[in-house]
Amino acid sequence: MLFSSHLLDEVERVSDIVAMIHHGKVVLCGPLDEIKSAHRRVVLHFEEAPARRLEGHGIISAKGSGREWTLLYDGGAQAAQAVAAALGARVVEDCVPSLEEIFLARVFRDRPSAPENGGNGK
Repeated sequence: MLFSSHLLDEVERVSDIVAMIHHGKVVLCGPLDEIKSAHRRVVLHFEEAPARRLEGHGIISAKGSGREWTLLYDGGAQAAQAVAAALGARVVEDCVPSLEEIFLARVFRDRPSAPENGGNGK
């Protein structure tokens, strides 16, 4: 059965296999449990605000300012500490993101993740 909806929380409750489409292109497709387990949302705390964009290490989305940032990245739970260490931060929260978070991060992944002026938001 094919079920189509813009309400991704509903899709998440009733689907086994998911195909995400944006502007006529498939953004992500596969078993829901594999999609969810392949993504993590972590909140990182830095001793000093990052001076450069947070990118690489499988990062799909980085939002925040100053010393606290939320990242959505490709990688299982074991990768959280490695991502944090590679960026010089510590993990303060680590969880599986919602299907909506995954979709939005993948659709808007080319947008800047941090200001070019040292991450202070100005």
